[in-house]
Amino acid sequence: MNKDPGLDELSEAETEAADEAFKEYDGLGCKEAAAHAHQLYKEWENPGGTSYPIAIANILSAGGQTGHEYIDEVNLHCRLNELVGR
Repeated sequence: MNKDPGLDELSEAETEAADEAFKEYDGLGCKEAAAHAHQLYKEWENPGGTSYPIAIANILSAGGQTGHEYIDEVNLHCRLNELVGR
C-alpha cells in the first residue's frame, strides 16, 4: 500500500472486526494465516490447487441458515445481478 487509506468509509463495527482480525493473524505468514482461516470456516472447501468462489448456499448454511427457499432466493438475486452487470 502506498499510503494509509484512512477509516472514513468504515463503520465502527467494521473497524473493530478489522482490529480483531489483525490481532488474530498477527505474526502468521500467508500460508499459516490461510490454513488457520480454512480451519475456522466450514464453508471453505479445498479446491485442489486452484480456486473458485464459495457458493452463497455454503456460506448461509455455515451461518446456520438452512431454509432452502431463502438460499435459492439469494442465489437467484446474485445471479440476476451478474446478468445485469452489477
